Amino acid sequence: MKAYLVAHIFLLPFLVFTILAPFGYPLLGAAFGVAIGLAACAMRYGAKIPPAFMAAQVLGVLTVFVLLLLKPDLKETNGLAIVFSFLAGGALVSVLQRKPWTAELSAADVGDFATHPAFIKSNIMFSAMWMMIFGWFAFANWQELSPWFRWVPMIAGGTVTIVGPKVLMNIGIKRGIVPPRQ
Repeated sequence: MKAYLVAHIFLLPFLVFTILAPFGYPLLGAAFGVAIGLAACAMRYGAKIPPAFMAAQVLGVLTVFVLLLLKPDLKETNGLAIVFSFLAGGALVSVLQRKPWTAELSAADVGDFATHPAFIKSNIMFSAMWMMIFGWFAFANWQELSPWFRWVPMIAGGTVTIVGPKVLMNIGIKRGIVPPRQ
């Protein structure tokens, strides 16, 4: 659960846009999202290029910000589709690099186990799941599908993200892959 909450802080750039855009403030949401994203990257990564997922997130919100400056009547659903396309792309790159974006968020919860191949493999699965959810959300917004078709997969993914790691850790402990918790 801690990792899930950290993820929401990590995802603030796009969350701010996702919240403010439906309330009629897409440009303000994108501007705040970009500012938060750049500040978070500077604080967390310094002068280094951020990991693929974080970079994609900030670039996605920045792209929508620029598009809104050029075309203020950009539909909210199109802005969301663009941002979620970038998130899906960032998640894909993180999986292909075998540096899953979810691992960065959950590593603090598991200590030394964060370097274990089982941890990386399970986070590749979670990152791939989120890549598909983000991709679906982008498609559903481009097609302007009902909110049910957009949000139910997101809620299901959140539930799996909260429950899944605990289930996998218990399986790992039983199989002797993961050291017992103290």
